[in-house]
Amino acid sequence: MKALLAGRVALVTGGSRGIGAATASLLAGHGAGVAFTYTRSEDRAETVAAEIAAAGGRAVAIRADARDAEAMAGAVRVAETALAGPIDTLVLNAAGGGDLRPGPALSQSPEAWRAFVGGQLDAALVPARAVVPAMIARGQGCVVAVNSGWSRHPSPGFSPVAVAKGALDALVRSLAVELGPLGIRVNAVSPGMVLTELSSGMPEEARRALAARTPMGRVARPEDVAGAILLLAAGESGFVTGASLTVDGGMTLQGGR
Repeated sequence: MKALLAGRVALVTGGSRGIGAATASLLAGHGAGVAFTYTRSEDRAETVAAEIAAAGGRAVAIRADARDAEAMAGAVRVAETALAGPIDTLVLNAAGGGDLRPGPALSQSPEAWRAFVGGQLDAALVPARAVVPAMIARGQGCVVAVNSGWSRHPSPGFSPVAVAKGALDALVRSLAVELGPLGIRVNAVSPGMVLTELSSGMPEEARRALAARTPMGRVARPEDVAGAILLLAAGESGFVTGASLTVDGGMTLQGGR
């Protein structure tokens, strides 16, 4: 099978588990040197890097909060030194955190709104500021943001999530317009429910019901989202920018979310 990313260097934010870990592994399997950041789970991050190395790939795990400009600048330096090359592929997977308590939109405090929505945007903007200027200088690069189907199909009680993800949608399109003339593509993937640790508390009955409402008959795995990211990162998608690729097994075709 052709290595779609041979010779490339990628940085994945939030890569110690779930979608981030699956993405780091897949990009490395297609020939990219991969650096990924994490904030807490050092053992898990080192395990992901070791598994990539055992499979013949190159990977480095770097502790860095995606919202911290100094930490991300340091992560870029470490990544480019360890992988002997400039970063040409950036995957914005890290979430911004924030204390979100489900409830009606008008009951959320202004402080909670600012903290959550701002944190989500910082987790995308700060890494982009750390990486994209060098892409501009070289006249090429690729950015893929991991968004959510909630940006267009909100659920009651989770308005800050929908607003934050809607803002990320707008940011992707804005960056695509601004950076396209400079040789840089910016796209997003928008998964629905994915079987990760965050969704591990879902009751089995609810999981079966969700799968039954999905045309493809199951719930997404992290590898499904990683595959969509690879598709957008590959050079064969070189004329695709400003796109949001839905990864939900067709659920939104039937009005589901």
